[in-house]
Amino acid sequence: MTTEQNPDAERAGQPGTSRTAVTYEGLVPFTRARQVEEDRTEPAFWLLLNLR
Repeated sequence: MTTEQNPDAERAGQPGTSRTAVTYEGLVPFTRARQVEEDRTEPAFWLLLNLR
């Protein structure tokens, strides 16, 4: 009988900051790519966000 490692259990043992950093590193390029697709710059995004 082999024991498979549970990746969720492994991640649960890691510090929260590790998961947050990985999420941040993946989210920033994703968000910037979507902005480029919609022909928006980052300053324009913040301007629109703060005008609401």
